[in-house]
Amino acid sequence: MRLPTATLKRIAIALWPALFLAAVILAVFATTLFIRSRTFYVFPDNVDQFYAWYQKLAYAVHHGALPIWDANVSAGHSFVGELQAGVFYPINILWVAVFGSAHGISVYWLELIVVFHFWLAALGMYYAGRSFGLGKAGGLAAALAYALGGGVAMRSVSQTAIFFGICLIPWAVLWFNRWLGGGRKLNLVWAAVTLGLIILAGHIDPWYFACLLIAFLVLFRPAHPSFEPWLKTTGKRLAALVIVVMGSLVVALPQVALSAQYLPHAVRFVGDSQPIGPGQKVSLGTFTKQFSFKLPDTLSVFDPVQYPVVDGNEIYVGLAGLTIVVGAAVLARRRLQEHITWRLHGRFLLGAPAVAAVVMVGYWTFIPALLRELPLFSQVRQLSRYAIIIQFCLALLVGIGVEALAAAAPDFFRARKRLKASLAIAAACAFLACNTVYLYFVSKHTGVIDKHFVYQNAVLVLGLAGYLAFRSKARYALLAAVVLSSLTQPIWFMPRISSLPATYAPTYYRHTAAIAYLERFYGQARVLVEDNALPVNIGDVYNVQTVGGYGATLHESFYRYLNEPDPEGAAGEHMDLLNVRFLVSKQQHPEFTQVFYDKANGIYIYGRPNYLPRAYFAADTAACRAHTAGCTPIAMTKYADSDIKLRYTAGSAQTLVLSEVQYKGWKAYVDGKATPTAAYGPAAVKLFRSVAVPAGSHTVEFRYRPFGL
Repeated sequence: MRLPTATLKRIAIALWPALFLAAVILAVFATTLFIRSRTFYVFPDNVDQFYAWYQKLAYAVHHGALPIWDANVSAGHSFVGELQAGVFYPINILWVAVFGSAHGISVYWLELIVVFHFWLAALGMYYAGRSFGLGKAGGLAAALAYALGGGVAMRSVSQTAIFFGICLIPWAVLWFNRWLGGGRKLNLVWAAVTLGLIILAGHIDPWYFACLLIAFLVLFRPAHPSFEPWLKTTGKRLAALVIVVMGSLVVALPQVALSAQYLPHAVRFVGDSQPIGPGQKVSLGTFTKQFSFKLPDTLSVFDPVQYPVVDGNEIYVGLAGLTIVVGAAVLARRRLQEHITWRLHGRFLLGAPAVAAVVMVGYWTFIPALLRELPLFSQVRQLSRYAIIIQFCLALLVGIGVEALAAAAPDFFRARKRLKASLAIAAACAFLACNTVYLYFVSKHTGVIDKHFVYQNAVLVLGLAGYLAFRSKARYALLAAVVLSSLTQPIWFMPRISSLPATYAPTYYRHTAAIAYLERFYGQARVLVEDNALPVNIGDVYNVQTVGGYGATLHESFYRYLNEPDPEGAAGEHMDLLNVRFLVSKQQHPEFTQVFYDKANGIYIYGRPNYLPRAYFAADTAACRAHTAGCTPIAMTKYADSDIKLRYTAGSAQTLVLSEVQYKGWKAYVDGKATPTAAYGPAAVKLFRSVAVPAGSHTVEFRYRPFGL
């Protein structure tokens, strides 16, 4: 069936922004997807956490489950509890289902999912810009300025979960803004769904900033209709925002429920010398100063390479974008003030960044100290992350600037002013061209100037020349400048694989002889790793179980257990009780017996003599630790993250101890009959899981079923 020409035209009109932005994004990341010289997976958080977690997710999905519990890291912990793994995020699940396998997922597809979210961010910002009143050219310019600038782009190489959430922020603002403009309640539903997806993406911060942006929009947008009192209008809008926020929690309910179960029993690592316990606040000094925005950080709007911001929170839209904003404010002020976006949202575009800036400067005002006392606000400890609010508004200003300068072009080039304007722009082009050549040689021979800055100067030359040559279509010349600026953006935030080859994820997690040896003991023994001999989350990539791990949180009882005094250290009782059979190190330990040596990587594996088995009877603890005949054998018939089966024969009723962390949601069954579990431990912290079992031959099963799932 052939579609009518009018239908095809409507489809083309609807799709062209998405296709245009897809083409630009693919071109921007050609060095990642096609040349394969740059990567998102070389810095610690993305490599130690997100790359490893994706392997865990892919493995589980292709075995017909979701990895709610992780038995391989930190002696077993809630995999979804701290939120950042993004287990319930639909895009993650679909991605690993399509591109992953039972052995994990390749780094290429993980690069692509990041690029896909850049496209989502750009497309969302385009439609958000259009809802704010921008035209097509202005919307596209705002889209690229947001997606490929500042903390949005920088987050892609550092914390994938936060990056995914930030990419969805424009969509949440879009739907709510459409409701403000038209009153269709369906838009509120979509806003709630988008905010819920932001939570599921793996971090609370982007959800928080999306809610803040919407709140600023509510407060600063003029009343509509104009005769209705501002207070009444704002009250209705705030009520709608509350409904949307509550709806987002319903959308994210599986994640919210499991995090609510886990976080009250976890410690968090927030930058203090010690982690904070459940219900505790970040110290005042850390909250207000450690991650605040310093005065020199404002220069990141000009050059983010020479003036980096703590935690990658640069404010940057490219030199072309910055020049467009400044040029519109100075040379086309009347056109800017007349622009519909400025008339409707000018207070939002100034007020929201102003509030964010006051918070970001930290201890210089009382506001951050006040925020620290509020339940939700206090959780966003890195004050410089409020830069995302400024980035959003700055991107919109780029879009307005494109259209204001384009509208002002006829004024610049009137008959009496044409020669002066042309000469001024030509002189600026000549100066910038010479300066670009000069900066290129400075960067090449001294390294003082980053090449990204050189290329951005060249883009300014081309942008000004295009504005002069195509002044009747100035908006397209300015948009072309933003596109060219975007093509050079990855140079400043994306590292080359050749620069950090050892931490490139596929190299970092290569399957070594030491890993192959340890995999033979999966479900039977744990490993203590020192000297970074193996990656800290190696257990999420291969079937190796460790007592170490890297994440933002740690189960409180396990943290206290690890910090109990044990004078024997690695050879002590604490590690014995944790079923630690092997010590992996790059150093020699003559006090232990060497059982394997990985010569290619200089890794020693030592056997620890007094480790307890994974399952044993409490009455047999001494015999099992000494590995004598008095240790009654307990057979492990099945071992998986959320399902463990044992078989035993005992002459009398016993307390069966499993060297797994006792945690709410784990249920025990003896011969299929539910039996209560209890915490066990000879030390002060009762860490381990135990169950009372009868005499005779029986089977015991432990299943992780949080909230009855």
